[in-house]
Amino acid sequence: ASGKRVSVATDFAATVFVTNKFRIQDEFRFSYFRIPGNFASTTTAYSGGVLGGALVGPDVESAISSRFLGQDMRVNTIQFLYDFNRRLGMRLGYRHRFRDIPMSDVEISGGTATASIDDTKIKEDSALMGFWARPTDQLRLTYDMELMYADRSFTRVSPRQSQHYKFRTQYKPSQLVHVSATASIYQGRNNVFTVDHRDHNWSFGLDTAIVPNDRWSLDFGYDFNDVFSQTDICFFLSGTAPVSTTACPIPAGNNELEALSTYKNKAHYGFADLMFKPVKRVTLNAGYTITAT
Repeated sequence: ASGKRVSVATDFAATVFVTNKFRIQDEFRFSYFRIPGNFASTTTAYSGGVLGGALVGPDVESAISSRFLGQDMRVNTIQFLYDFNRRLGMRLGYRHRFRDIPMSDVEISGGTATASIDDTKIKEDSALMGFWARPTDQLRLTYDMELMYADRSFTRVSPRQSQHYKFRTQYKPSQLVHVSATASIYQGRNNVFTVDHRDHNWSFGLDTAIVPNDRWSLDFGYDFNDVFSQTDICFFLSGTAPVSTTACPIPAGNNELEALSTYKNKAHYGFADLMFKPVKRVTLNAGYTITAT
């Protein structure tokens, strides 16, 4: 067997300052990869039969397979940024992403060639918005959001619609204390017929750092993460199917059933780190972490 991955990527970005407060940013990204591969296989059937009263020996069959997977991705993001003053600013933007994903599988066995070729083209459009605010010299707030829609999806767990909201705040009441808090809320769905996929990833964090001097410091925080995913799947069942089950809408064999696969996980994470430097050449560190799911 042999296979390799060939990839190429490039980026281009430009910023135009229309005025001292208003500017336009544009970023273009091109990414391409391909994974060609081939392998040869030999299948031997040792259970020979009887032909004309004579025992037939094992059957040997050779096959050559050639497979290919690639992706051509182009992303363009344009944003309009405006600073109202030194304490408030906002941005509006638009992102377009196009992906072309070709796949092929060609197999030659016994003088017969079979081929499976597929080419998936996906267009995604996203609306972007964000702002930053600095009410005081000690407090800074930032907010970003992205609303995405795609006309197709490559896998069953790939969303066709998603919303992502991000918030971050930094507060420095004094030169000794620094407090930061973050929140990230992501929701996606691909609720078309026979897929019914939904997922979310919510995370919240709080961190406090106390640095009185260069001799010692204390850092402690807490994070919470909530992950959920559900997807309609089909699976095979040996034996007789229960009466309450539903047949797969795209049958590929006997006893293929449909069910909703669900994953849930909530995790709590806490930490504390202490640094102490009694003398110039000696540094002591102690920490503790705890995780609960």
